[in-house]
Amino acid sequence: KSFDGPIGEVLRGSFGHFVEENLPHSYSTDLNRELSDWSKYFIYKLASNKCGVSKTYLSQTLGNVGLKSLAEMFEKGLVYSDGEIIHSKEKNFSLDLNVAIKHLPNLLEFYKPEELDRGHNLFYTLSESISEDGIKKVKEIQKEAIKKIYAVMNSPYYEGEIPYFTVHCMDTLALEAP
Repeated sequence: KSFDGPIGEVLRGSFGHFVEENLPHSYSTDLNRELSDWSKYFIYKLASNKCGVSKTYLSQTLGNVGLKSLAEMFEKGLVYSDGEIIHSKEKNFSLDLNVAIKHLPNLLEFYKPEELDRGHNLFYTLSESISEDGIKKVKEIQKEAIKKIYAVMNSPYYEGEIPYFTVHCMDTLALEAP
């Protein structure tokens, strides 16, 4: 909020949600540039998990394209290996909102609706016409839920080896009533 104009817009777009929630994430324009590529983003995202990601999994999931991207990331010092396990240099990172949104369709391809009955995932899509106050209330609830999810994901008690992702998104369909 200290900066107006284009600089302020970039800062708010990249950090706004982290600053608002006081989350410890770093931002790098170079990393954003690298992670604009889907395979590099996916590798880095998984390598940023506490337990990292195995080279075998990356090979099975992304094939030769992924292994080529991984080699480039090693060359640039973005990732390192601990035996078979790949880790990112920076575990807590922030992406430019446009870069993250660009990868959303690819990320959602990993969602498995056929496994809803197994209890590993959820899916809800809700819509209703509500007031500005209602929108503010829903955002408050969602932010509180995200804080709690973030706490669980960063708790040593729940640490494990299952790569898990969650996507939280909400918006208005129109700015004014039809």
